[in-house]
Amino acid sequence: MEARPAGLQSRQLVAATRLTPAQVARGVRHLRDVGAAEHLTPIVWRRKDG
Repeated sequence: MEARPAGLQSRQLVAATRLTPAQVARGVRHLRDVGAAEHLTPIVWRRKDG
């Protein structure tokens, strides 16, 4: 799996995980919600940045 801070684009994450774009977006939202609930370091993701 591919990851890098502040630079991984949605299409790269889709290709690396073989998920649909909707599944990737939903997964990122879930990670953000879980992180917020557990007071972890926030995940920054904006649609305009990919």
